[in-house]
Amino acid sequence: MIKSIFAAACAATAFIAAPAVAGPYIDGGVEINTANDESVDQSYVVVGGYEYAFTDQVFGYVEAGGGLGAIGDGNTEGVIRAAAGLGADINDNVTADVRYEFNRFQASDVTTGRYTANIRYTF
Repeated sequence: MIKSIFAAACAATAFIAAPAVAGPYIDGGVEINTANDESVDQSYVVVGGYEYAFTDQVFGYVEAGGGLGAIGDGNTEGVIRAAAGLGADINDNVTADVRYEFNRFQASDVTTGRYTANIRYTF
């Protein structure tokens, strides 16, 4: 299933007219979310992604992958993650982006989702 999601996302970007393609990448990391000083969920996920440059300043990306995670004090289980984002280079030093991602915890049948917005200044 993960392979088909990733393949579909990559194929979809081929039909968008744009000047440049930044290409595929692999990313991974550990994430721990808490609420009221208790662990809500934690996961280790590796994703494959594809970044696409719509213009010289605007880019988008899709990611799909999976790994291991746990909800609360639950047992470790499989996690499927998908995400999409859109960003822009405001000037030579400032980049802004927005992102949506969801995680599907397989054994506990729980889906979590979140939006993030970031602004980065590079020296």
